[in-house]
Amino acid sequence: MIVLLAWLVIRDNPEAMGLLPDGDSAAKEPERADDIKEEISWNSREALKTRSFWMFIIGYALVGIPGQGLLGHLILWGVNLGWPKATAGVFLSAFTLTLAFTAIPGGWLADRLGKRQVLMISYGLSALLSLMCWRFVESSESLMILMALFGAVYGISAGPGLWSAYVGDVFGRGSVGSLFGILTLGYGLIGGSGPLLWGWVYDVTGYYNVACLFSALCFVLVIFCLVFAKPVLKLK
Repeated sequence: MIVLLAWLVIRDNPEAMGLLPDGDSAAKEPERADDIKEEISWNSREALKTRSFWMFIIGYALVGIPGQGLLGHLILWGVNLGWPKATAGVFLSAFTLTLAFTAIPGGWLADRLGKRQVLMISYGLSALLSLMCWRFVESSESLMILMALFGAVYGISAGPGLWSAYVGDVFGRGSVGSLFGILTLGYGLIGGSGPLLWGWVYDVTGYYNVACLFSALCFVLVIFCLVFAKPVLKLK
């Protein structure tokens, strides 16, 4: 079903649908799909020589630590706070459902405020919610409320979609697939350590709250990375 939907729905670029790339004027006549090859784009080797792309790699990898840590331990956290094991998945639902509802508005907002600005807003609010989880989660009820709020602000960044789109803005659309593949590798190698870190914190302290403090630090570092992940100039 995924292959069928991909064949029917996915298009390679806006031109294939008679649309214009972000930032192009509506008065401009739509270009041919093949014209994307004439755009200024960075290949993987060229991009890896820039500071901006390394900021992308580090920032996207750090996002995975709190995100994957939370997904890996949220149900256990609820159980430790006294929620029945049979229905503890409701905490994960509170996080993911609100995330799903804010992802599309986050993309709409990014079209108007800018992708980097919306990413920074999302992770700034995520850092604040992480600090609140560190200080105020003492019961299953408080965890439920904060997870619903956390999912809403985390979802504004629209997951990997907004990151890949911003990579395309900075380094061109020609190699965005391979460039984002490098970011995904960093996310797996570094961000994948999130569940291990959260588990280690719980084993040492007996609480998950302290892991939220580490998560807040990760979100702050992501914002710093985005500050330095600025567009770079490349001549044809």
